[in-house]
Amino acid sequence: MNVKNVVAGSPPVGVFPRTTSDLPVRTSCSIRNVLGIPSRQLDEFCSEHFGNILTLCASDRQASAIMAGHLENLLEQVREVTPDQCDKHKIVSSLTNNLLASLTHIDLEQAQRAIEKIQSHFDQSALDGALNALRLSYHKATHSSGRMAHAQEMQSDVLHFFQGHSFERLAGFLPYFHDHVQILQEDGTGIGNQLHWGLNEIATAAALGTLAGEARVDVTGQESLCRVAAAVIPSGTAFDFMPNIGRDGKPGLGTVIEGLLRSGALSIPDNAACEDMVAMAYTLAICDTQRNNLSGLARPTNKIVYTVAPAVYRLLMECAQEDPLKFGTLFFDNGRLSEAGLALCSKLTTTVEVFEEFAPYTDATAKNEKGGLTIRSA
Repeated sequence: MNVKNVVAGSPPVGVFPRTTSDLPVRTSCSIRNVLGIPSRQLDEFCSEHFGNILTLCASDRQASAIMAGHLENLLEQVREVTPDQCDKHKIVSSLTNNLLASLTHIDLEQAQRAIEKIQSHFDQSALDGALNALRLSYHKATHSSGRMAHAQEMQSDVLHFFQGHSFERLAGFLPYFHDHVQILQEDGTGIGNQLHWGLNEIATAAALGTLAGEARVDVTGQESLCRVAAAVIPSGTAFDFMPNIGRDGKPGLGTVIEGLLRSGALSIPDNAACEDMVAMAYTLAICDTQRNNLSGLARPTNKIVYTVAPAVYRLLMECAQEDPLKFGTLFFDNGRLSEAGLALCSKLTTTVEVFEEFAPYTDATAKNEKGGLTIRSA
């Protein structure tokens, strides 16, 4: 896809020398190896894997150097991972904690201004096309019919919670863009990519800084946007079984932000900027992946859904009857909502108020009464 003809061709404001051979390799080999980054120069790696982003820019070569610089800067924030601990979960957790400790409201303001410039500079169809160019069945911005697909739905869902917030535009654009960068697997899919788990999400933040440079955002603004995006997107969307998530020796399924909150391993400085970013990350997690949320989080029971939200229950049952082998088997078990079905209702409960039959919060199950999180809607 060539979208250069819809993008103004002014040169970007870079963060590194224009000669890519001058780019230093600063990230430790252990971090690069765990994330699946080869030992060659990062600009070559970016050029090979992120063409759908780079073709939005006037110069692919210059844009790949800028993106490589931003990616290197972000990976340098992973200071706490030692060789014997160097796994993907700890890399994303370390990055999140380090960024949250250093970012301020000034960074959020600069990041939001950078987002506004990106949206002014790039045609929306070009931004949509950059995601659709990956040709993934689920991760799209729009369908061929023109209706919203996952990226735009995510933007709509998250904006529901941030209406009137000081950083409404920032909070809405990060979920819209969160899947734009994906290193595809050999079978052409972009999900379940364990080789580059975490890297896709961190590189997404670097891509935003690159597009900000193309939109004539200065270096300070690019860096603020990169850092804010890297504090929110990887922790809010990197989803997997994580070891010892409840400090009970057992793994748990969820996003990094859910795991950090549940385990008490999230370092939250006492400032409003950090609270805003944690809220953005957790809202992103709820809207994106909480249909499979961590064990122990608040979840409605079959009786609660049937009693409090009969229209939702009826809708799910009708879907199960229409598609008994897939939808029915996944979300129902002997005529009752299965664990997956209850998790799906938990997601609906805590995201969009289309399902207003639900109360503002769900009653916890018996297990959750022992000390799990209570999820409340905004």
